[in-house]
Amino acid sequence: MSKILSISGSLRKESLNGKLSHIAVKEAVALGADAEVINLIDYDIPIFNEDLEAIATPEGVLRLKEKMLLADGFIICNPEYNGSISSPMKNLIDWMSRPTPEGKRALQNKKIALLATSPGSLGGLRALPHLRDIFTSVGSFVIPKQAAFGGAYDLLKDGEMTDVKKRKLLQDIIQELIQVIDSLK
Repeated sequence: MSKILSISGSLRKESLNGKLSHIAVKEAVALGADAEVINLIDYDIPIFNEDLEAIATPEGVLRLKEKMLLADGFIICNPEYNGSISSPMKNLIDWMSRPTPEGKRALQNKKIALLATSPGSLGGLRALPHLRDIFTSVGSFVIPKQAAFGGAYDLLKDGEMTDVKKRKLLQDIIQELIQVIDSLK
């Protein structure tokens, strides 16, 4: 069974990408994966700083890194901030790309699906190529299919995706992620 973590790049309590992350986990579980939502706010991750890392890696970073090392893959639900990725997501990548004392890297060889949503018509689309480039550069495998869902206020209601075609696209992306994980184990 594939172990998948879904992570939103937004810290906001009512985040649209947080809602998408929860919906993605429900779909992943329905498709047979062991999936869990990760809320970055629960880990109190400071801004990456090598001086801080040299003293001691923060406890929240260590807890999350341990979870991420055990996962097979990730569903990344990231908002678009000023045409790019969110600062919490970039900070997460910076911390998680650092090796453990044993030399393990939490993003190395992980399989990743990229998603975004926003109220606008582009749905966060401009952030996805940036995410793909960054995750690829740290040794992750980003699956080809991705989606940016516009009109999020109408699309994400009561923990569900209201548009049948967009829900099918979400399911197809998650199914591809699971298939890639399973084929490369």
